Amino acid sequence: MTDRDTTQSRPRTLIVSWHWPPTNRASAGVLGTLFASAPPGVFRVITRSFPNREITDHRNAASDFEDRIPITAVPWPHDDQSQPTLRTWPTVVRAIWNVVRAALRIHRTWQAERVLAVFPHRLSLLAGWLLARITGLPLVLYMHDLCAESMMFRNPLRRLWWTWVDRVCLKRAWMIIVPTEEFAAHYRSRGFARCWVLPHCVPPERLDQAAPRTSDGLRLTYSGALYEPHAGAAEAFLAAAETAPNVDLTLLTNPNACGGLPAAHGARWLPHARAMKELARADVFVVLLGRRTPCPREVQGCFPSKIVDCLQFGRPILAIVPRGSFVDRLVTRSGCGIAVHDHDPSTIIAAIERLRDERLRDEMAVAARRLARQLRADDWMPRLIERLEHSIPQPYCPPAADAWILEQSSCPL
Repeated sequence: MTDRDTTQSRPRTLIVSWHWPPTNRASAGVLGTLFASAPPGVFRVITRSFPNREITDHRNAASDFEDRIPITAVPWPHDDQSQPTLRTWPTVVRAIWNVVRAALRIHRTWQAERVLAVFPHRLSLLAGWLLARITGLPLVLYMHDLCAESMMFRNPLRRLWWTWVDRVCLKRAWMIIVPTEEFAAHYRSRGFARCWVLPHCVPPERLDQAAPRTSDGLRLTYSGALYEPHAGAAEAFLAAAETAPNVDLTLLTNPNACGGLPAAHGARWLPHARAMKELARADVFVVLLGRRTPCPREVQGCFPSKIVDCLQFGRPILAIVPRGSFVDRLVTRSGCGIAVHDHDPSTIIAAIERLRDERLRDEMAVAARRLARQLRADDWMPRLIERLEHSIPQPYCPPAADAWILEQSSCPL
């Protein structure tokens, strides 16, 4: 069988994603790492661009693999952070319809076999569902986060609308891909049985590239956005780091988050390449998730994308997270760090003192690199293709209410 025949036998999947490399979003980084390992001819992408699109030196720019995954970008006139309002809804509807029209043009010539809609964003979820309805193609949802469960709209009509979108998309989906078993269990409890766990992946070329330690004290580094769900954990950690002796603290985050608390500790955003150099200098990476949050299910099951950066550098993780959360389970089960559930600064200081032991840190670094090797993107991409190929029967029919449950994904997490 020739390479061309092999490619043609694989499932042609049309991806609808509001965020795609090189857009500076965590979900774009996750997608870039995973799909950089994709073979040619299997995927095509519909995304959106905007006039003031922020492009960074992300770890996987779209141009790095656009020859294998062609991209069609539909203009989006608003800022990336803006939320649709009554005034902007006409342009939102027009943008969604333009996404669908562009996808239909691709489908007529390329003959896609399924639609893969990526959340976040809610608009790509809606556009993917609409495209699947029009074409009759199977719909696969790739849910990086929870949708309805993490909405914080004050307007009850908006909440009602997006809750309905969440429900109809899940009802139509033939398969739901999630990054953690906690999310899979949540969706199964809602009656959506066909869940498959696809963890966030590590770029294979970056494994075992740990840099030598350069800090005289214990260098603690936090990298990533801070927002409301982090507030309690961030406040407790910063109070502890300020009190603990001989600690070198680096915060690569938005300075004005959580009431401006990080700004007092020198927080700053950096382009991705510079941020990675800072991460390479760390002795310990910090992960923060608060307990007092309006979206507890989201916090319990979320997979912060910066964890893969921590793992690939082979550094221990200090996780200040709720008990029983995915991050708690990951750190504790793998042995790659210490999980703290108490927001008492003295408890956090005690964990920091434990991490001064270089021997303990070396053991945790070995565990981190071992876990990173289990998350290689070039190992998980073939599993994704196989799952897309074999999980949907031909000829396709909409999923039945008593549909079968996917077998375990052999995910190491």
